[in-house]
Amino acid sequence: MEFIARKILKPAEQATACAVVTVSGKTLSETANVLNKAAGGLLAATVKRGDLKGGLGAVLMVQAPAGLKFQRVLLVNRGKSRD
Repeated sequence: MEFIARKILKPAEQATACAVVTVSGKTLSETANVLNKAAGGLLAATVKRGDLKGGLGAVLMVQAPAGLKFQRVLLVNRGKSRD
């Protein structure tokens, strides 16, 4: 099966019910950082404040973030980075 991308949009320009992005410890992924900037720092502040509790696999749903076309953003903890 072959898939061909017809149009590539920037993450913050997508319109969907829920965007899923990852967090490693308290560090946002590259895509999460793009969305964070568009949302005025909301995602980073949420993680820094400790709202994403638990370790690997923990999730937190952020409802209707201002500045984004998403209805929700799901933050998923992928564990601490090994860098």
